[in-house]
Amino acid sequence: MKTKIFSALLVTLLFFSCSNTSTSKIITSDGNNLRETIQNKESSINWTKPLEENRLSESLEKNDNVTSSVKLTPEIMMVLKSDFPPVYPYLEDFESLDTTDLLPIWRDIVRKLFEVLNTDIKTFPENMIDKKYMFNYVFFVHDLQEQWKENFNEEFKTEKAFSRYIIGKPFISDDIVQLPVKLFTEKGSLNIMVIVKNDGRFLVNQIEIKRWDKNNGK
Repeated sequence: MKTKIFSALLVTLLFFSCSNTSTSKIITSDGNNLRETIQNKESSINWTKPLEENRLSESLEKNDNVTSSVKLTPEIMMVLKSDFPPVYPYLEDFESLDTTDLLPIWRDIVRKLFEVLNTDIKTFPENMIDKKYMFNYVFFVHDLQEQWKENFNEEFKTEKAFSRYIIGKPFISDDIVQLPVKLFTEKGSLNIMVIVKNDGRFLVNQIEIKRWDKNNGK
């Protein structure tokens, strides 16, 4: 008898258990309300800004310091990220061609001097050379003409004696600025040093001839 009663109770419990399970499956929440709840949660969160946001959006296929014809590889990227000092060309018979510290006004002085040497070398350029050092310019012109004949076996040309020039790394001090200049001719080249007073007026004090070179050693 007890066995029958226990069996009946067990069947009843199983019935209600199944009924509750089916009921829980039928009850669902409103999808719209759930979506709104999630959106409200997201809007209330204080998100931190991404670290290095610009780098995250950068294209890894190109770099401003490398020409587009060079394929970027891990090795090249390592070199780009390294802190190596820049390398500038250097002429053994001249100076370094690093003109990083060359002010525009100093570059303009050399340009004007080049024009004077190619047009009327005997006329004193008052607008660029300090009058107190006028005789230094006279001595330079004399040495240029004399040494030109000695090195190139011809008289100095009065017009267009030089075809081009390059400026080397300037030597800067508190008092003066030394501008190394290499002048090119049909016969060869010569190195000069243009010494400028570093006082704001930037007038030339002296021009020194440093070296002569003939083409092909002739």
